[in-house]
Amino acid sequence: MKQILAPRQQVQFTAVGEFIYVERAPGKVRIRTQRGEYELTERAQIKDAQLSGLITVENMANVEGTIELRYGYGEYVPPNDGQFVSVVEIPEMTIAKLPPVVVETMPDVVISEMPETVVSAMPPVAVESLPSIKLENGQAVRIYATSPVLSKPVGGTSVKTQTLTITSGAATLAADSARAHVLIKAPSSNAAPVLLGDYPIEPGEKQTLATFGELQLTGTDNDTLHIIEVMR
Repeated sequence: MKQILAPRQQVQFTAVGEFIYVERAPGKVRIRTQRGEYELTERAQIKDAQLSGLITVENMANVEGTIELRYGYGEYVPPNDGQFVSVVEIPEMTIAKLPPVVVETMPDVVISEMPETVVSAMPPVAVESLPSIKLENGQAVRIYATSPVLSKPVGGTSVKTQTLTITSGAATLAADSARAHVLIKAPSSNAAPVLLGDYPIEPGEKQTLATFGELQLTGTDNDTLHIIEVMR
């Protein structure tokens, strides 16, 4: 409690504790508790184990001044100079070693029952846009779905046709970056299968390849292949 009081002016406050200490006063101070009345000067105190309740403080000095009281539990020991404690220097402390802490066993934690968690509804998630994804060479994306995934076929804007004839045991379809896919048909009149790498295209067989790269074919001279190129 700290307050400026005129001569004979009183003030009241509620205190709970075991002591009241007069920290500052212009002269004598009259203090009335529920257990008695006291007149104290600066740096004097009341000690009472049952000090509690309404406290009345009166300035008994002939001048106006500040009255400051401290109260609480235990025993109050004021600083030696009556005002403050000055710490000039703290010696250096060195902790060379701390004792090890060994935990030999930990108590078992047993969860006998978990409360039921009910999710009535989940808020909808709206995805407005996704960042572009670039796959490096050798990378792949796997798509898993419980329902069929429909993909749009790659179409073309035009077609080119030609007939390749096996000459000196080989024929080549040149690469074309504008080609979406190529249809290859071996006439049934061919004398033998035409090989695309190690794959035989039998007489009367047709194949569709989604490639724009070069195709190298081998077979019997004068056998032919009918080619349809679908261009982008």
